[in-house]
Amino acid sequence: MTEMIHKEDLDAVDICTPPRTHSGLAIGAMETGVHALVEKTMALHLSDCGQMIHMSHQTGVKLCIIHNELFRPLTL
Repeated sequence: MTEMIHKEDLDAVDICTPPRTHSGLAIGAMETGVHALVEKTMALHLSDCGQMIHMSHQTGVKLCIIHNELFRPLTL
């Protein structure tokens, strides 16, 4: 994804990969100034969530978590 961010003029990315990859991809996007929309589950560990939130505050870009299927069981 980093290569795509550097080649394209992106405002935001929608991260809809398996949850174990969310934090790394979101942090990578936010480090380059790109807003991150992350599908649920935000991350598998609370510490990863904290790092994502910290990066959003540090860079001033948006971090949004989308819960599109609130009434279905969690899918990992």
